[in-house]
Amino acid sequence: WRIMACASYDKSQSITFVFRSGAGETSGNIRLKGLEPDVEYEVYSLNIGKIMTASGRMLMTEGVFVDLSIDPKSSDIIEVKSNK
Repeated sequence: WRIMACASYDKSQSITFVFRSGAGETSGNIRLKGLEPDVEYEVYSLNIGKIMTASGRMLMTEGVFVDLSIDPKSSDIIEVKSNK
């Protein structure tokens, strides 16, 4: 898998590009970075829409489940926005 992530300076939002790149593993948890631990965030997938609402702490420790089983070259974009 290939992953590229960017967070805003104020940590209110981030975007993560996820590419399977032909890897054998079809799904997994992606731990995000650069968020505020005690802030609630809404998490969206370009492929399926809203995934969840979770704290920055949870998103940075447990991560977001991403399923790219459709094709070995599947990809997704995960967008995270704070609720504040």
